[in-house]
Amino acid sequence: MSDIDRRALIAGASLIGAMALARSAKAGQLSPPAGPVGATGRSLRDVEPRTPISTLSGSPEAVAVISESGAYVLTGELHVPAGMSGIVVTASGPVSIDLRGFAITGSAGSLKGIACVNGQCSYLEVYDGFIRDCDGDGLDGGPAETLEVDDVHVSHCGTGIRKALGRMKCTDVTLERAAGHGLVYAPSGANPGAITALECVIDDCEFSECGGSGVRLEGDYSGIDCSIWVSDCDCHRNGLDGIGGNFGSTPGLNGNDLVTLTIDECNCAGNGRFGIGVQAPISPLGTSVGVLLECSDCTCADNASDGLRVQAVRATIQTGDFARNGGDGMNLQDVSGAVECCLCAHNAANGMRCVNVQSAIDEVDCRGNGADGLFLTNVQGAIDECECSQNTLTGIRLSGGTRGSVCHCACAENGADGFLIEASCSGLAITECDARGNAAGFRVDGPNNLLLWNTASLNVQNFQAGPGTPLVVLSPGDLPANTNPHANYSL
Repeated sequence: MSDIDRRALIAGASLIGAMALARSAKAGQLSPPAGPVGATGRSLRDVEPRTPISTLSGSPEAVAVISESGAYVLTGELHVPAGMSGIVVTASGPVSIDLRGFAITGSAGSLKGIACVNGQCSYLEVYDGFIRDCDGDGLDGGPAETLEVDDVHVSHCGTGIRKALGRMKCTDVTLERAAGHGLVYAPSGANPGAITALECVIDDCEFSECGGSGVRLEGDYSGIDCSIWVSDCDCHRNGLDGIGGNFGSTPGLNGNDLVTLTIDECNCAGNGRFGIGVQAPISPLGTSVGVLLECSDCTCADNASDGLRVQAVRATIQTGDFARNGGDGMNLQDVSGAVECCLCAHNAANGMRCVNVQSAIDEVDCRGNGADGLFLTNVQGAIDECECSQNTLTGIRLSGGTRGSVCHCACAENGADGFLIEASCSGLAITECDARGNAAGFRVDGPNNLLLWNTASLNVQNFQAGPGTPLVVLSPGDLPANTNPHANYSL
């Protein structure tokens, strides 16, 4: 057979095969139904075997008891009578509870909505539903090694969610009108399983109108490191703090047992005490002891006391808005760290108050406050590029042995002085600052301070210094003949 005949035979066989496949193929629907294209598969939560909670036995203390690990689903409303809890978990393995959009509803005298009581429970997951009207906790993760809560709405309970031991993660949770705190994370020092480090994640949640704080962080963290993240949360109109952390019951906390608290993009407004309040034990030296706070992009406004109150921690505070609070915008005591790019405006007391602080303060805007813009007592550090204007008293007030430098700051139209260095302060360097429209632009009562390259204009008195501070002040007429590189300028 020639090569041409062989190629013709192969081509013919290929054509016959293609025709056969075409006859066996079936065309799809030419006119599909209207509407969006839906999913063709099912999620793992849909396909995994789940036990209806309605089939479970109860006890004298609970409507339903989960005694074996596995996945469970609520198939209808669950009502909790007085003296009982809704669901009690006694299983020793992982447990998943799908509320499926239904509610666990308490009555007068009821206990908890959901409670874990077994320290051998490795994982408890609760999602997609409502818990309300329980006199005790809405959800108590108890000694479970890990508690994870997602898309749950808890309202009108004693405490919304409580976790005393182990790890916790809460996402897309709404907690409102709790008699006490909205959410409590309070390790006791004796953690379950082989946990060597604690983690708590609270993300995209809302805490409002609770009798205590929206988020309450407390307990004993000695002997173990802990990382806590609170991000993208709204904490409004709570009786105490929007976010409150009190690590004062940690007697063994030291530099080796570190608590890292990160608060990011949270809005804490209209609370009965602080927008954010964090405090830790004070060491004998008056310094922070093992708590690191990182607070960024937060708004704390219209709170009854301070917008941000921080005591005895190491803190980094960035790009915050602390305005219209009943006390100070920021109040830092016994703190080390850094503050930058913050607004402290129209507060009833000071824009920012620092006592016993070792910190750099950079680009802070303190305006329109009821007392001083920036009030520093016994502060060690550099203050740079701050603007303190239109405050009732002083723009920048330095007292109590404050040492360091003040550079590139502006104080305008304050009711008293632009810059005030009290008699207790010495060794300060005030350079390249500007004061205008104040009673006194620069008032220096303390000895041995250095002022150079500053400008003052339109003040009742531009420069006022005691005998212990050398001060060279030039007027515009002196400028052509000036050869002193350390002069200040009265314009």
